[in-house]
Amino acid sequence: EELLNRIRAGLSELEYGVSSEQKPNMVKFDDQTDEVVIRDIDYSYKSDQAIFHHLNLTFEKNKMNALTGQNGSGKSTLLKILSGFYTPSKGEIIFPFQSAPKIMYIAQDAPLFNRSIYKNICYPNLNASIKTVLNLVKEIGLDTLIQTRDDLNNKTPGDFKNKISGGEVQKILF
Repeated sequence: EELLNRIRAGLSELEYGVSSEQKPNMVKFDDQTDEVVIRDIDYSYKSDQAIFHHLNLTFEKNKMNALTGQNGSGKSTLLKILSGFYTPSKGEIIFPFQSAPKIMYIAQDAPLFNRSIYKNICYPNLNASIKTVLNLVKEIGLDTLIQTRDDLNNKTPGDFKNKISGGEVQKILF
């Protein structure tokens, strides 16, 4: 029962089942600019707890930016808004592209599935060769964790107990 309530709450927060005609279109694309512009954004959780009120930010295209702040200050919420998971109640976001960019958001606590490391890395497309995936593992620095085909094909996250760090989990998911 508790799990179902959490799933329902999560789907509600993501506005699952709300048609795009019912959602305000606050995202615009302008390939003539070199900035991601967040203009006058308001966002509150369902509990009416205001997270952002008249938030204005600018990020230069192709520049590294860091979001810093205290726990609970809205860093992850802002990333979810930029990724399209959450919709602000007011304001607009302008991306410096002609059309929607591919944005990936991997939460800091995203779990791995209880299946082989190979299947976790390749999901949902399981067509990559073992050799290709082993080369990728080496390239991204997971070769201290996964060294052989056997490790890749047969070991699951549970086999590593608490030896997989949060950063390693994110690399596997990415």
